[in-house]
Amino acid sequence: MQRDVLIIGAGPSGLFAASELARHGVAARLIEREIRPHQEARATAIQPGTLEILDSVGALPPFLDAAEHIRCARLYGPNMVELGAMSHDSIDCRCKFQCSLPQYETQRILEAHLTSLGGRVERGVTATKLEADGDEIDVSDQVHTSIMDVADAVRQGRAVHPAIVEPMAGALLGNARAMIDVDYTGSPLVVDHDGAGLAGPHPGQRYLDWTRFGGTSHHVLVFGAATHAASFAQLGRRWSGLVQVSHNPSVDPARAGVPAGGVVMIRPDGHIGFRHPSAQADALAALDRHLSSYLIPEPAVGPLAKATADA
Repeated sequence: MQRDVLIIGAGPSGLFAASELARHGVAARLIEREIRPHQEARATAIQPGTLEILDSVGALPPFLDAAEHIRCARLYGPNMVELGAMSHDSIDCRCKFQCSLPQYETQRILEAHLTSLGGRVERGVTATKLEADGDEIDVSDQVHTSIMDVADAVRQGRAVHPAIVEPMAGALLGNARAMIDVDYTGSPLVVDHDGAGLAGPHPGQRYLDWTRFGGTSHHVLVFGAATHAASFAQLGRRWSGLVQVSHNPSVDPARAGVPAGGVVMIRPDGHIGFRHPSAQADALAALDRHLSSYLIPEPAVGPLAKATADA
């Protein structure tokens, strides 16, 4: 049978992608090299923003039933001295908690969801090579074996020999920042404040100069006079390590979708995640609320909304 989409790997991302494609009537083939589902804890936390996404597609209830709801986490050092704490009470989400459950439970729930939509996982199937537009992407069994060998070595506390890493490193280097160019306008991951009358690119679309920014951070571009220096500085402190804030960067604001100035956030995948046609304190506070919907800020720095109101 001819399929429109091939998804390689039946982990949480592959299962959710296949489910959404099935829900929208797109024929997708989901293949998984392993014959049976794993029984390892792996990733155990589902963040509030992800829970909102699951809720939007009708998949949330079984997660709420199967998981522990983590509303606050505390980190302790020697002699039980508290080093830090994290609470979800102040975030702008319906679910003000993390769902904690083993990854194999997450995959079980998502696979049941996929089955309910008419999809299935083809187990014991390995992709050996893909070709697209003349550019070859190597997803060979050798690369898969390299990844599994590294994971086993880390779990067992063994040294990782450089030869084991070579196939994986080569594939990552060859495919660095190669992403599917899709528009996910309307997703909870993107917000467009007062941008209805502005030309594109709009949130959900790829930022035209995305190759200027690398790494895994979000990049906030502020165009215009910094009339609220305190809020600007607070934003940088609150999201230190996760978000890089640049004031009047050497890029064209029109190509970022704010020709007259404003605030734009570029997600790590190169897409615009937030746009506001103003660089005032209210725009920074709105951005802060959006980031809080799926990222965890520095706990010692309060939200900008409160700081703006106090001002």
